[in-house]
Amino acid sequence: MFGVGGFGVLLYLTINYTIPRLGATTAVALIILGQLSLGLIIDTLGLFDVPIKPLDGTRIAAIVFLLIGGYLITK
Repeated sequence: MFGVGGFGVLLYLTINYTIPRLGATTAVALIILGQLSLGLIIDTLGLFDVPIKPLDGTRIAAIVFLLIGGYLITK
């Protein structure tokens, strides 16, 4: 339960560091990109006792589009 607070502080510090350097749009885009990527890893590996969802064509296409979108936003 207390670990969640630590993640909140880490997110707050990361935002305070990245927004002045990269801009708000890029910082938020990178945060969302990281959350979606971690969610995909958790689902694929079955971490935290979640049901395993294997990689299929749709999920691979989603990864490709996610990376392209992240690149285009940060460019």
